[in-house]
Amino acid sequence: MTTAIMFSAFGDPEVLTRHLLDDAVAGPGEVRARVRAAGVNPVDARVRRGSSPPWSKHSSRHLRGP
Repeated sequence: MTTAIMFSAFGDPEVLTRHLLDDAVAGPGEVRARVRAAGVNPVDARVRRGSSPPWSKHSSRHLRGP
């Protein structure tokens, strides 16, 4: 199983939820990579909080969730 952190609404860290997903299977011509660490870009954190910069095209329609 893969752990994914998702959000379906803008807000502080409390809107983040942990989900267990089935492991991805690599198809023909694809590879599967193990991620040992990941980071968050400061702009991504602002978008999640709903305070994206004016030049950004992000809006609630880009939200992904379970």
